[in-house]
Amino acid sequence: MSEDLELQQRRLRLKKSLKELSEMKGMGTELVTVVIPPEKMISDVRHQLGNEMGQAANIKSKSTKKHVTDALESAISSINRYKTPGEGGIAIFVGHVIVGNNKTKLTSTVIDDPPEPFSSFRYRCDSTFEISQLEEMLIDRTSYGLFVIDRSEAPMDWHPGKGCISRSISHPWSPQNTGEEVSLPRDSSVLSKKPLITSSRKPQREHAITGFRW
Repeated sequence: MSEDLELQQRRLRLKKSLKELSEMKGMGTELVTVVIPPEKMISDVRHQLGNEMGQAANIKSKSTKKHVTDALESAISSINRYKTPGEGGIAIFVGHVIVGNNKTKLTSTVIDDPPEPFSSFRYRCDSTFEISQLEEMLIDRTSYGLFVIDRSEAPMDWHPGKGCISRSISHPWSPQNTGEEVSLPRDSSVLSKKPLITSSRKPQREHAITGFRW
């Protein structure tokens, strides 16, 4: 399986999980989110969740205390299946989710193959899951640009993501105007570069069409 296809499948799985998680609600602060970045030690997270279970014993509401304790125990059980967070990290979403008529169901979702690594550690108990890092992973940050350069000017266009909105900057250039320059980012990749054929009836001018991607 190619890397591009595998990445696409990971993004599709994450998109499905994100939709499901965003629709889940809990009663009070009973939903537990644990996001573990690659550099975080599993043992440190396990120790922190153990401390949180001790703190949960002080919750006055019996139902909330039970639900939070159930969620933390489930999170620890999920973590125990891993020796390390892996290259991308692990995210665990667990808790008693409202299913209707004031009823709840203990639900657990584990994401251990994100399309890109989790950036920071998160632990939160709330009525909803903390999914901001998942949402950021699905943002399309790719931009495509086009330069058409000749002896007199250098128009520039770029298109963010898959959208059709573009902004254009006409950058004049001539031997008398060399005080400014247009530079590409270091990680840009040239997609095409070829001369533009002009009519033989007029004096030929040198052109270059260059595409790049951020």
